[in-house]
Amino acid sequence: MRNSQRLVHNPFNAVYGATKAFILSFSEALHEELRGSGVNVCAVCPGLTRTKIFDTTGVNPDKILLPVGLPEPVVKKAITGLEQNRAFVVPGLYNKILIHGGRVLPRSVMVRLGVLLARNETTEKQRYRACCSAGETNSKDKQ
Repeated sequence: MRNSQRLVHNPFNAVYGATKAFILSFSEALHEELRGSGVNVCAVCPGLTRTKIFDTTGVNPDKILLPVGLPEPVVKKAITGLEQNRAFVVPGLYNKILIHGGRVLPRSVMVRLGVLLARNETTEKQRYRACCSAGETNSKDKQ
């Protein structure tokens, strides 16, 4: 599984975004390598989905600019994708628009969009915690 929002560039979460990009690339490569073997590989790009990740991160899904989907349609789309031997599936119209927009728009625009989305999703305290866990500090952010 990988978050389809993360097909948009990921300022403030670069390692997370790079990891998700790897998962998609790796899954698509495996899909081709295993073609005809009876083993299906399907990357699922669900976008923001109401899961426990919101409890873990402290992000309120109701205050995000992007639509947050339910898990059930994602699971159904994933199973259908596997049954149809698709390389990847993207549940939800918004997620599809976001992904296809990323193919048409210049990368610089997608990076700026990523910055806007990240600023909305991440509070200053969350950025501080992430920064401190990486060993960096900024005295004006300490509270």
